[in-house]
Amino acid sequence: MKTIQDFGYGTRVENLYRMHEMDEAKSRLSSLLAAKHEACPVTGMPFFMTIEHPEYGDLPTYGGPFDSYTIPVKLTEDADHLSRLRFDHDLGGWRDWDMVECS
Repeated sequence: MKTIQDFGYGTRVENLYRMHEMDEAKSRLSSLLAAKHEACPVTGMPFFMTIEHPEYGDLPTYGGPFDSYTIPVKLTEDADHLSRLRFDHDLGGWRDWDMVECS
């Protein structure tokens, strides 16, 4: 008989620990994204507006008027690029993460 560990899910304690780590990471990411500046400190785009994100709360966005973006951040320590969330004002909704190359 196979156990849950056989399927790569780990024990319940391990799963709870992973969920806690993900919550902490999401909290750190939210605080990085929520910092408002007159212009994006990475891209130099001017502040456009604050928009509510279903997962991260109210986020300042930069650029506009057709698309606006959050501040680019590294999602992992070893990432070779920065990522930012994009709000498509034409469609009226958030799109997936947008990559920005590190130079």
